[in-house]
Amino acid sequence: MKITFLGTGSILPTRKRFSSGILVDVGEKLLFDCGPGTMQKLVQAGHDVNEIKHLFITHFHFDHIADYFPILLSRGIAKKNEDVPILNVYGPKGIDEITEKIFELPQMQYMKELGYKEYTEINEMNKVEIGRCKVSCVPAVHPNAVAYKIAAEKTVVYTGDTEPSDAIISFAKNADLLIHECSYPEGHVDGHTTADELGEVAEKAAVKKLVLNHLYPVCTGKEDDMISKIKERFDGEILVPEDLMMIEV
Repeated sequence: MKITFLGTGSILPTRKRFSSGILVDVGEKLLFDCGPGTMQKLVQAGHDVNEIKHLFITHFHFDHIADYFPILLSRGIAKKNEDVPILNVYGPKGIDEITEKIFELPQMQYMKELGYKEYTEINEMNKVEIGRCKVSCVPAVHPNAVAYKIAAEKTVVYTGDTEPSDAIISFAKNADLLIHECSYPEGHVDGHTTADELGEVAEKAAVKKLVLNHLYPVCTGKEDDMISKIKERFDGEILVPEDLMMIEV
């Protein structure tokens, strides 16, 4: 399983990090979130956005979904001239309404009949099977948000935005990799997780490796201190990636 971190930051860009997006390659390429800049990062990483068949959205804040419109637009334009696979889109309640509103825009009207997208509201009762991979979700502690688990030979959990959550701890139990938001270095921030809190989450989940994600600019230069705080509770491997970093699990 190959994971490319397309965007490891927040809506506030830094030189090394921009908005959320990760690509998980399990034979099929699965895109999780598509904040602003995701399309460009996909191209920089050597991928064709129009070949991706599966998009999973954690929630509808702009730093996680802003490139949804241009992804659909690109696909529609390409489909007029070439064979483009259907894009299967999964998201929490409201993904259907958002998608239909996009297609009500004047510049999208002529594309509505092309039939190049399908969308599915996903909740904890759903399990999506894609080849040898299964994707499931649980609610996150963030407005109308979910976290995803990708299970093939190895197991990866991607939280999107969330406060520390017993449900996610249980969901991520013994995972090979937990990609967990760590928006701030310390304290408590509603709807998010800080380094002060993340060590306990990783320890209780007993994951093998922890990746810090969704870092706000205030984290810049404090990454080592954040890792040290987390290591007070968690003795596994910790990674703080930058945009376009790729790892294998």
